Amino acid sequence: MKSSSLAILAAMHSCILPAETLDIGKGSYTTTITGNFTAPPAKIYRTTNVRGPVPTNDWGGKATYETWFSNAPHCKTGINLLPIHGGSLYLGRYPAFVQANHDQTLAASNGKWQGWPSIMISYRALTDAQFAHDDWKSLGKNPNLDSGNFPANAVHWVENLRQLGQLNRTVTCNHPLSATFQSRSGKTSHVVCLSGNKPVKVIFSDGTRFQAQPGKFTVK
Repeated sequence: MKSSSLAILAAMHSCILPAETLDIGKGSYTTTITGNFTAPPAKIYRTTNVRGPVPTNDWGGKATYETWFSNAPHCKTGINLLPIHGGSLYLGRYPAFVQANHDQTLAASNGKWQGWPSIMISYRALTDAQFAHDDWKSLGKNPNLDSGNFPANAVHWVENLRQLGQLNRTVTCNHPLSATFQSRSGKTSHVVCLSGNKPVKVIFSDGTRFQAQPGKFTVK
């Protein structure tokens, strides 16, 4: 299941929504995350036909760690991650899993990404943005990016997570385009992206309330 197919609900990961709204895309989302889902296991389990960190192909009849176009580890894991954008924050809900998934894929690549470095480094930023920043710097000025990505997108993603910290999945909000982060120093940041031309009062489950300003990101 590619992350792009989950984009609608992924962007709403921290929001409490009415049932009619959740009907949008719920088939894809519930195939990946069931209603009684609480947390993935800390250990990544394998079956006889899944010999990698996670199933890459899950078509109902089979679940395998492979793609039709490449046997490279970064492709087999990265196809479930791309494209990296604001809706991709749901990937960071369980940092321990991100760490294990990233590390096993990197080990299978002999410790160096053979392709798609911006995707894999952006994924690592969800659990350790400073490490991702250093990894990105090591690529030099002209990294061999995956098709369709560009340096500004990767730098913007990594730098913002380096400043904001990890996603805090325990905090919800009454606005769909919102997220809460916690830095290593313990600072909490609430972020809301608001389109339109009018401010909106947003309420987070930790008690934080403020007016989100239109046409921009409001960070409190």
